[in-house]
Parts: sequence; C-alpha cells; structure tokens
Amino acid sequence: MADRYERMLRAMRVDLTLAYAQLALVCHRMPIPVDLPTHEDIDFQDDMTPAVRRLVEIADDLPVDEDTKAGVFMTAIDWLTAVDLWTLLASTGQNTVREMCFTGALVRVRELLAELLQDGDAEYGTDQE
Repeated sequence: MADRYERMLRAMRVDLTLAYAQLALVCHRMPIPVDLPTHEDIDFQDDMTPAVRRLVEIADDLPVDEDTKAGVFMTAIDWLTAVDLWTLLASTGQNTVREMCFTGALVRVRELLAELLQDGDAEYGTDQE
C-alpha cells in the first residue's frame, strides 16, 4: 500500500512539473517574455513555487489582453493550490479528499493551459491549423 501511495505522489509531482513547464512556455511566448526558471536542476520548492507566486503578483501587469491575464492568474493560483495539496499529502499521508482536491485543481490547470497555449499560438502566428 505504501508503495502505491509513493508512486502516486511521484506521478502527482511529475504532473505538477509538466504543468509548470507549460506555464513557463506560455509566459515565454508573451509579446514581452516573462521567463520562469527552467534550468536542468530546477528545484520544486526553491525555484518553481516562488516563481509562480511572483507570477501571481505581476499577473495584472502582463503585456497581454485581459482574458489572457485572467487565464495566467487562475492557472498560477490553481497550480499553487495543487502544490500545497501535494505538500500536505506528502507530509501527512493519504487523504482521499485532498487527493480529489488536488485532481480538481490540476484539471483546471490543464484546461486553462490548453486555452492559453491555443490562444497564444493563434495570437502570435504559430497556429498549425
């Protein structure tokens, strides 16, 4: 049972890391790029989380339209929510309600990122359709 839980936590962390990478791509594609740390040995707690917190603080000043600002803001907030839930799950043990809340936050992050990536492709002329 503990092995299954550890595998689940690792998968959750991978999901968060992939979502972070997509958020970094969205930010980098802005008319004036906002670069989130993406170096090879990036640390989850020391690099990613503070960068996304900072993104929340500056979201209103991003050089994009209001809908994109709102999308980036909500993506960052939901990502931070998922990180907090993952941290609680990792430190306190299995909790079905927290797992469901994590999943809900991550689903919202993925949906928002899909919209942001699609909108960015169309807006910046990289749409492949």
